[in-house]
Amino acid sequence: TAGKRESMGICFVGKRRFRDFIRSYLPPQRPGPLVCVESGRVLGTHQGVYLYTHGQRARVGGLGGRWYVAEKCLETDTLFMCEGAAHPALLTHTLEVGEAAWISGSPPGQLDSRASPSALACSARVRHRAPAIPCSVAATEPPPPPQYTARFATPVNIAVGQTVALYDGCRCLGGAQVIARGPSLHEQGKEAGAAAAARGAASVGPGAPGCLQATVCE
Repeated sequence: TAGKRESMGICFVGKRRFRDFIRSYLPPQRPGPLVCVESGRVLGTHQGVYLYTHGQRARVGGLGGRWYVAEKCLETDTLFMCEGAAHPALLTHTLEVGEAAWISGSPPGQLDSRASPSALACSARVRHRAPAIPCSVAATEPPPPPQYTARFATPVNIAVGQTVALYDGCRCLGGAQVIARGPSLHEQGKEAGAAAAARGAASVGPGAPGCLQATVCE
């Protein structure tokens, strides 16, 4: 067994394409647009948003490079795409996780809602065999059920529904499922740029000398 080639698939799916397998468990899927997260340009068409997950590589016909799912909009059946596995649109410093399964049977003292909860300094692993990343975990208000916000020193790429394992050194404390992602680095960059532009406009002010008001509507 040790000498056998490692399996990267799901054994019970067999030789079927995973997309064909998962369709039998999903409602009917509608095609929708693949949209570049940076330019807003329509890149192509997909066959259903539920067939994709955040961070998944998706082939875009006619385009070179490696394209990944950065965001899904279920209301409009839109997949927002970015080029490159390290694109800022895939990364976030913050995750919201649901009720945790603590190995000890109860949360660490810092997170115990019966006391005065505070942030827990620990590390987290977001992928099998990936290095643990320093983070802080704090209980969100109001419980119950207890939910937590995890803030990472290094940005992470993880999808809603995946699991975060928490560690104190080499000791596993427990794990929890991701229920929401915080703003991506790409979104934060756009917000910072808009704020800087607003501050620049405010510093110039209306009617300032040398300011041609008509040029704002190019």
